[in-house]
Amino acid sequence: QESLNQAIAARDPSPLRTALRQAIDAGLPDLEEAAMFLCELEHWILDMESAEGLDKLQHALEAGLRARLPKTILDYYRQRLHQRVEAEAALQAAMAAARTPPLAEALKAAEGMSLPSERPAAALWKALDISEKLLRAALEAMSIEDLERALASAKESGLLELGLIEEASSMLASLNTD
Repeated sequence: QESLNQAIAARDPSPLRTALRQAIDAGLPDLEEAAMFLCELEHWILDMESAEGLDKLQHALEAGLRARLPKTILDYYRQRLHQRVEAEAALQAAMAAARTPPLAEALKAAEGMSLPSERPAAALWKALDISEKLLRAALEAMSIEDLERALASAKESGLLELGLIEEASSMLASLNTD
């Protein structure tokens, strides 16, 4: 009974589960409250584990804090939240940079985190990637029409691959003077 009481006081599901099993095996009576408490603790942890995005994890973490879960458990989910905040900031920065490689890296790092910027970043990456491919193909084809179309696409998507855009612009100017 003493180890069960200590496990309840520690508010950590793993030792509580073990102590509860031992109490059941020992035939101790009146274990329903301890079993219900274990279910509550596991519920709070499941809420943190399954929380998607930033806000839901933040709310689940706050609930776990109010439930006075052990520091080690809370620290684990605080770290997850911190990783998500960093990934969201990286997505925002990569979107502002409007270049395909950093945006692709930020999207890969944010994968599975259900972040607010994930969908807009993926749509932007797709538009930037198309524009970049059009520019490269137009440079290879050395066609005025293709270069004009590719430069218009780059402008529309907001692509900031400045070296590539400048190369295409220079080639277009050169072809127009010929």
